Amino acid sequence: MNSVPTLRRFVLATFLWLPACFALWSWSSPVHTEVLGWLTRWVTAMLAPGVLSAVERSGHELVFVSTVAVQGGVLAGEVNALTYSYGLPLYLALCLAGRAPWTRTLVAAAVLLPVLSACISFAFLVQFLAAGPAIAGAAGIIGWRAEAVALAYQLGTLVVPGLAPIALWSVANRAWVAATALPYPRVRQRTDPSAGDPHDGAPQYRESP
Repeated sequence: MNSVPTLRRFVLATFLWLPACFALWSWSSPVHTEVLGWLTRWVTAMLAPGVLSAVERSGHELVFVSTVAVQGGVLAGEVNALTYSYGLPLYLALCLAGRAPWTRTLVAAAVLLPVLSACISFAFLVQFLAAGPAIAGAAGIIGWRAEAVALAYQLGTLVVPGLAPIALWSVANRAWVAATALPYPRVRQRTDPSAGDPHDGAPQYRESP
């Protein structure tokens, strides 16, 4: 059975695993970009029904073809999937460093992928706002919906891709986090003076682990 790493060894192992995980992420970008594209189409259909016609992949770029007509055709937007999927190698490095069971790792990864897909979806939807009020109105992104899309885009670009893998890994390994990584108070407990130096009458103390 694998031993549980200490906090110091875990942090060091995470940094050592990161280069290999990022190399694997870059090499396998066509595969996970294809998966994210499929999931993003499903997520976008829930967030903005009827807006998206198709999702195409060109390398690590996802091309979204909308149903909203513009001069000369329909609105199409491009999103670089790698901008939002860098949490995948970070999550893998955390799992390898923490020696997490693969079943737990795969379950958490299944949750992480739709979260990253939602970030990509909002990166596409915000392009309607950039195209102008008329285009955004044709897509139904007006009023509070426009504010929600703009806020979700900011969070999905700046916060969620890096925070989500750490949060999911922490939840999946909450027992280890609670026992090892979280700070805890060190309580000084008074012991019997007779247990100390017989020539020293001062009470003795010990720190509880």
